[in-house]
Amino acid sequence: MEDGIKLTEPMKMSDVEPYIHEAIAAGGSVRVLVKGSSMYPFLVNGRDSVFFEALPKRALRSGDILLYRRTNGQYVMHRLYAVAKNGSLTFVGDNQSILEKGIRPEQLIASVNICIRRGKMINCSRSIRNRLMILYMKMRIRLPKTTLLLTRAFIKLKHIGG
Repeated sequence: MEDGIKLTEPMKMSDVEPYIHEAIAAGGSVRVLVKGSSMYPFLVNGRDSVFFEALPKRALRSGDILLYRRTNGQYVMHRLYAVAKNGSLTFVGDNQSILEKGIRPEQLIASVNICIRRGKMINCSRSIRNRLMILYMKMRIRLPKTTLLLTRAFIKLKHIGG
């Protein structure tokens, strides 16, 4: 496969998956434009992109952004919320509040450590914004009413400030 292939038509994730596996095997990554709103506001549909790369050699941890395939064949990129004692994984999108439980490690395809937000490359695992999104994720699940009040207050302050 050529480096830097430019496509004019969107590809289905099932067609992209072989490229991801090939790139990972060669020690590389595949850049994919974000589709969907489940990772908003961290990642914006049609604007931002992510680099799918090999799963981390370290133990997975809460906040990792991972690509997996559901048992129905649907591809999903969400944050890891928790790892159960039996090894099953729980995920949630940044724009969601319902946990998706029971994902098996063998359903994992790739990890996201680098993303392009508004044209700027950032390290997803080390950025302040990512750490804030992890905190927000945990608060949103554990304290939904408090999180909703804080979010509304933040939005009002943002609009007042211009």
